[in-house]
Amino acid sequence: MLIYGSFINQQGDTITVQIATKVDSARIVEVGRETSGVFFTDNPVEISSKVNDTFDHLLHQSATIRLLAENFMHGLFCASCRDAMVNIYRGEDCLFAGFIEPQTYSQPYNDVLDEIELNCIDVLSALQYSKYKDVGSLGVLY
Repeated sequence: MLIYGSFINQQGDTITVQIATKVDSARIVEVGRETSGVFFTDNPVEISSKVNDTFDHLLHQSATIRLLAENFMHGLFCASCRDAMVNIYRGEDCLFAGFIEPQTYSQPYNDVLDEIELNCIDVLSALQYSKYKDVGSLGVLY
């Protein structure tokens, strides 16, 4: 499934969000169209950086994407960290490249438009999930 859409932030920049999942790869959803049933919230994208301590050599980034959806979007649940790729652009510049954090997706069912909050991890954090924590591997239970 390919989910994409653009919005204009408070500074007047065009922010584009693209999410590509392995599930249902032929389906294309444009955020903001009435026929898609998926919309951006008031605060759709938040990108943050963090360092655990002074001995960290790499600066990890994370992003949060908030959407409103009419229907359940099963393709956004990820068993492994490489199941759904996320790119966020400001104009032509890539602000964030990464993946949806595995096994964290949930969607409530209590309103006409349910708010979905996607936690995203950068490429370096994805290496940590796949190589060291084995999230999504066969035989690994959490």
